[in-house]
Amino acid sequence: MRSKPSRKKANYEIINSKALIADFQTANMLLQAISNANYQANQAENATLDRFSNYKHQGDPYVKPQDLPFEDDKSLTHASLNSHLQKVQSKQIEQHGLQTIRDLENNALNNYIDKKVTIRTLDNKNHPFHNSWLDQRTGENYFGNNHNKSISGKIIEINLTKNYIILKPSAGRQFVNKALRGYLSEVINYSTGIPFVEIEF
Repeated sequence: MRSKPSRKKANYEIINSKALIADFQTANMLLQAISNANYQANQAENATLDRFSNYKHQGDPYVKPQDLPFEDDKSLTHASLNSHLQKVQSKQIEQHGLQTIRDLENNALNNYIDKKVTIRTLDNKNHPFHNSWLDQRTGENYFGNNHNKSISGKIIEINLTKNYIILKPSAGRQFVNKALRGYLSEVINYSTGIPFVEIEF
């Protein structure tokens, strides 16, 4: 008869599961913040460049510094400064965000690699599971859909940026199907941040 897990162990597993999914949600929010900052910076820069181009005199091949009415048009000076500042800020947001994601991922790898887990789908519509297959003829790896409600195995890869976990199937499963390399699970819905799955350690 299988013994029931202790309350302490059960609570530990719940915390682990929630913490790992929260890492994916944090990474997703940071990536969206980076994307938004880059978009805003590019919009500001393009708008300023468009204003600059309007000062090219007819017959001249290009706009010259003396054509720009900085002294008379304070808003142009402000727009130029603002677009450069937004570019700098977007780069800093990107650097900080990507470093935070790397730190989260390194921590997740240290905590969860080689852990046995069962991942269950919470979204039957989008099918977050995929099988990783080895093509015996070419040696190349390819993915196919897996419509099971759950997958089990050891965690061998966690990628917060690309939103997936890869599991290594049991030796018995791989013995039966030698072409099966692993299972890939998407973790959260990029557009909503809602988890596709739940993880049981």
